This record gives sequence, structure tokens and C-alpha cells, in this order.
Amino acid sequence: MCSSDLARPAITDVVGNPLDGNADGTGGDAFVRTFTVSLPAGHVFEGRSNGSQATATPLPLSEVLSGLLIGRGIGSLDPGGDSDFWSVSLRAGDRLEIATETSVGWVRLYNAAGQELAVDNNSGPDSQDYISGYTVPADGTYSIQVGSDYGIDNYTLRVMVARGMDLEYDREYANNQISTANGLSWTQQGNLRQATVAGTIMAGQNGTVDADVYSLGVLQAGETAVLSAVTPAGSTLTPVI
Repeated sequence: MCSSDLARPAITDVVGNPLDGNADGTGGDAFVRTFTVSLPAGHVFEGRSNGSQATATPLPLSEVLSGLLIGRGIGSLDPGGDSDFWSVSLRAGDRLEIATETSVGWVRLYNAAGQELAVDNNSGPDSQDYISGYTVPADGTYSIQVGSDYGIDNYTLRVMVARGMDLEYDREYANNQISTANGLSWTQQGNLRQATVAGTIMAGQNGTVDADVYSLGVLQAGETAVLSAVTPAGSTLTPVI
């Protein structure tokens, strides 16, 4: 919550009456407005200084469905090569998706030693940045750098982690067709085979409508396939299989 003096009590009207800022009939007080600046629910603000890995803003991940975790951050890039660092705690085998939900410039993923692991600058819709389907090699704290080489950009960062399940690979709508369908990792329990995969239905672009396609592999005559789709609370998607 913030307060701002919009006008000081020293201000008078043309005949010398002092400002009655609170409108109580007695002059001599400032005109003040109190306001609140709040973030959208579930979002983290970048903070004052996160221009390096050492000062990266921690981005907590919340489990929105069993095995599916999401973190969201809000930041702004100033002119002249500004970039923001965010840190996330990940486990070996996690499948990772990183996206800016506004067009910015680029995103990069680093390990704790500062080695660049992945980079993207326009693989999402409308030139949004999108690292898709990356598999985390080891437990640790990883850094995400969001940067731009032009202008001032406000952005929203979304990090999605599939833990113990598959995650689509959808760079430039890569799994939109049967011929480019993503494969699934199956587990076998007796006569039951099961696979779980997470994905994002992105906004369309240049006439392309996002649809995620997955390969079920070989099905034998007489087998029954049961398919279901679940969305996190608050999602506006109505999935169709």
C-alpha cells in the first residue's frame, strides 16, 4: 500500500484560503490519495536488482496438478541491454517448459556453473520466447535469463515443470500433426499400460491453431484405450480429445 501527496496544504485559492485536502471544512491539510499496487494471484515480482545469476529472483513452483508444477513471474526490461535473472529449483529428469507470455527478446537457461543449456528468441506465438520439452540433467538450482536488445518491455514469465511424466515438445507448433506426434513413456502394471503427458495449448499465429498430437504406439486388437484430459484450477481451456 502506498500514499502520495498530490497537493500540499500550502496551496491556496485566489483569495488565500488554504487547501482543504480531506474535505472536512477546515483548510490546511494535504490532498492525499492512498492506493495499492498488487500482483496478479500466483505471480512473483522481479524486485529491484536481478541482473546477474548471483542476484536472481527466486521463482517458486506450485503444484497445480499431481506432478505438474508452474511458476509465474512479472518483470520489466529497460533500454540498453537490460536483462533479468530468475532462479528455479529443479530435479534430474524434470521436463521443463519456459515461456514469456508477451513478446520480449530472448530467454536462456543456465546451470549453477553458468553454462548455457538452452536458448530461444521467438518459437512461441507472436514471437514470444519458448523453450520447450527440455529434460533437466541433474538436481540443482537453475537460472533463467530474460533479455531484450531493444526498448522497454514488460513481460510475464511462465515456467512449467512436468515431474514423473512426459512433457510435449512444441517449438513452433512442432507436434501439430500426426506425422510429428510426440511419443509417450509407458509404464506397465500387469495388463495395464499407462502414460501421462503435460502440454500447453498456445495462442494461434498466422492462421495456425495449436493442437497437440501424441503417438500411442502399436495397439493390439481387442485392447481398450481410455483417454482423459485434466486442467488446473482456473484454466479457461475446454479440452477436446
